[in-house]
Amino acid sequence: MRLRAWEIILLVLAILSVTFLIIARTVGSQAASRTDAVTRVIHPGIVFWGEVVDVEVRIEANSLPTCPAVGKVEPIYVALVIDRSGSMSGLPIAEARNAASDFVDLMNLVEDGTGDAVTVVVFDDDAELVEPFSFERYQAAQSIQNIRDGGGTNIAAGLILASEQFANKVLPVNARPIIILLSDGQSDPNAAIVAADQAKSQNIHLATIALGDADRDTLARIASSEADYYEATDPTTLLDIYSEIAEGLVGSVATNVILEEYYDDAHFELAGGLYRAQKDRDSSGQIIWQLPFVGQKGRSVGYFLEPTMLGWYRVSPTPGQMSLTDCNGQPLMQVTPIGPRVLVLFPVWLLYIAPILALLWFLYRLIKWLRRAKPKPVVTRPKSRPVIRKAERPTRAPTVGSLTDWYPDPDKITDEYGRAISLRVGGQSPEEIQNALQSNKPASVRIRVDADKENREVGYVNMTIESKEKTDLISGTTDKWRDMHLENFSADRSKTGELVLDKAEALAQQHNVRNIYGPLPKSKLRPIFESKGYQIHQDKQEVSKSLEESP
Repeated sequence: MRLRAWEIILLVLAILSVTFLIIARTVGSQAASRTDAVTRVIHPGIVFWGEVVDVEVRIEANSLPTCPAVGKVEPIYVALVIDRSGSMSGLPIAEARNAASDFVDLMNLVEDGTGDAVTVVVFDDDAELVEPFSFERYQAAQSIQNIRDGGGTNIAAGLILASEQFANKVLPVNARPIIILLSDGQSDPNAAIVAADQAKSQNIHLATIALGDADRDTLARIASSEADYYEATDPTTLLDIYSEIAEGLVGSVATNVILEEYYDDAHFELAGGLYRAQKDRDSSGQIIWQLPFVGQKGRSVGYFLEPTMLGWYRVSPTPGQMSLTDCNGQPLMQVTPIGPRVLVLFPVWLLYIAPILALLWFLYRLIKWLRRAKPKPVVTRPKSRPVIRKAERPTRAPTVGSLTDWYPDPDKITDEYGRAISLRVGGQSPEEIQNALQSNKPASVRIRVDADKENREVGYVNMTIESKEKTDLISGTTDKWRDMHLENFSADRSKTGELVLDKAEALAQQHNVRNIYGPLPKSKLRPIFESKGYQIHQDKQEVSKSLEESP
């Protein structure tokens, strides 16, 4: 299929759109800024209109004063199993989402063999995996915040699905597998106990939280120990319960943490709610977190921003402040960084227009090409019997002749030493060459020099003549020409080589050849080509000559 100019433009736009989208989703997937112990990371660094920016502010524990008495904390792989039955609607499911997100903020989600990982399972009448094991905080937080209530309570289904995630995941040798189960309803106790025992047989530590009217006896029974069973009479206490569980897993290097953050409220607005934080009414861009502790692996807090205009802006144009009490009992105060910048672009669907149009158009062209009408037999019905006239088939171009089919009457000449030689031309005849070229077929020719007295070949060249054409996409004009390719060249003496080359050029002139190309000859034969005005291309390992430019 030959492409028109506007089709090429559409294809280029489609390729550029897809390339830009890939760059935005990979290179622009995040940006970060850091000052002392506080790092701010945004996902993504390039955002399209209508998308939200996840802002993570992380306190790096390894940048705080060291605590000699603190032991080493092993990686934890945690499955958060959350009841989303109808009884969890309203405040319970909202507090469960916030508490689970806060737990994720205390994890060190790094995919290097030493970091933590989290998976999220929800259950009602059945169980659903909403986030497989992930090392990305913002993905896990978004999955948790998207949990909605509805349905009954099937604790066993949630435990079975969570256990399957551990069975299908290869954990580091020193990692601790943990399931944290939250429920507020009644479930089949026997099925729940069997599922819990199966999880424990996989060396999975099980902690349970009973909220409201939950089946406390069953939840206490399936916990790994009495210390791993928690009761929450009020949904607002879930945040503290999850925090208590986390502190037992990740330790503590600082307490009494107050973190002040300033976001750019002139170009962004908050999207979604905040947990463990309050927004200052007098300062519309200020958020204040009061955190009970920082774990040995650090701690994150986060929020989501929705852009209100296009441009390149710092998410936090003003430095904030962090204050805490370190593990040695000393107060510590640090300034938080500004930035990083986020690039807010047009709606992403604009990048899909050119690729979709290009795909639809080329599918149309392909279908049209496949369904081209083929010549059908013409049927006539005379009195005797029908006669079918078949469609005429186009005549084929002549095939390439054999290189041993020599023309008659060779040229009888002598070389510079007086040696009698014969110069012969073989391959396709002049008529066959013209027919082949007019049918866009290559034509083969061979020139051979024989020493008559010695009865041996002393020089030769095999050639191919081809028809070429090129259409200018802008003007629509078509340029047609012919090229000759010297496939090999050999001669025992310079004079013999000149005779072969002169004959080749004569044939080229006869058939209106524009350019002659050939492989770079041996060093002793190169002077022949140089004397005939050929260009030597060392990089391409070839020689060439334009007959239009020759005198």
